[in-house]
This record gives sequence, C-alpha cells and structure tokens, in this order.
Amino acid sequence: RFKAGLAEVMALATRVNRYLSAEAPWALMDTYRGRAGTVLFVALRCVDSLKVLFTPFLPHSSQALHELLGYEGWIAGPLEFRQVVDHDGSAHTVLTGDYASWVGRWEPSRLAPGQPLREPKPLFAKLDPTTVVASELGRMRGAA
Repeated sequence: RFKAGLAEVMALATRVNRYLSAEAPWALMDTYRGRAGTVLFVALRCVDSLKVLFTPFLPHSSQALHELLGYEGWIAGPLEFRQVVDHDGSAHTVLTGDYASWVGRWEPSRLAPGQPLREPKPLFAKLDPTTVVASELGRMRGAA
C-alpha cells in the first residue's frame, strides 16, 4: 500500500497548496497583515505535518525541511542499510536506523508561533527533461 499512502499524502499537499493560493497572504500583507500572518502560520503548520507524512517516502528531503523549520535532531535517521536474514534463511537488505535517536513522531505539528526558521533553500533541483532522459538511457544501456 506504499503507492496508495503516497497518493494520500500528495492529495493533502495539494489541499495545502489550494489553501495558500486561495488565501493569497502576499496580497494581504499591506492591508491585513495579521490575517496574512495567520495564513502563513497555518500553511507552515501544514507543511510541518506533511514533513512527517512524507518521511517514509522522502526521508532525506523531510530531514532537510525539518531543519529549515528550525528543529534539531533527526526526524528519522541517520538511516542505514542492513542485511537481514529471515527465519526461513532468506536474506534481504532493509533501510533502518537507530530509532531511539529519532525525534520524529506520528502526531500533528508542534511548530510554535514565532519559532525561528532557517534561511530557505530549494529542497529539489529542477531537472532538464532532455538531459535527464539522455542520461538515464545511457545509464540503462551501460547496465544492460
């Protein structure tokens, strides 16, 4: 159900985008500064909660967002690959870590009003479709 879970989280992210577009805090800054602040705070709380929901799918990006929101510690990490042998003798690799050191919890955002945020930076690099396709085709041909 990994794919279905990701679809649900993406649907929530879409709703947050719609909220932000509909409320347009950038247009309220001059006339209703308090309302603009409320809209931005609600959006940040939503992003903070989405960060937790996205962690199983995008652990590194979620960690970067966790830090940008001014938090300390590992939301879920550091992660490591470990070889596991099942009771039937079959072996496989799992992605795991030291759970005791994680600060992430399956709960709503705890972002406090006035919490200092770090300097924003992009979480993802924009990719040129032509370059990416050519690179991936070359990589796949090399692996074949």
